[in-house]
Amino acid sequence: MRRSSSKHIVSVNLSGERLDLLSKLLIEDVTTIVSEGVRSWLTERVVLLGKLVMNAEVIEKVGERGKHNADRDCIRWGRQDGSVLLMEQRTGLQKPRIRTSDGKSEVELETYKALNEKDFLNEQAAAKL
Repeated sequence: MRRSSSKHIVSVNLSGERLDLLSKLLIEDVTTIVSEGVRSWLTERVVLLGKLVMNAEVIEKVGERGKHNADRDCIRWGRQDGSVLLMEQRTGLQKPRIRTSDGKSEVELETYKALNEKDFLNEQAAAKL
């Protein structure tokens, strides 16, 4: 039986090829990252990850762009300025908006709500990273 432990390292299993591809896509220049600050770089990447997760939720609820679906429950309704709580400070980002198909009420994005939980990425979590 496996025991849970705070020392257990959570890891995403990627093939070497996928790891190399993601590294090339997400990491421009290690020297620049170190000189300009790892914290700043991490904040930018967490915001990017947040945008991607919110977009995935929009696609799940609305469907893919340009593909007509008469049975959908929601529609895209632009974007608005928003923010997420990272390392105990607010960081701005554009929040996608969706509304019910009749346009009468806005639908809350669960991912946006989760990104704004106080414990999402606080100073202690950031220090562990």
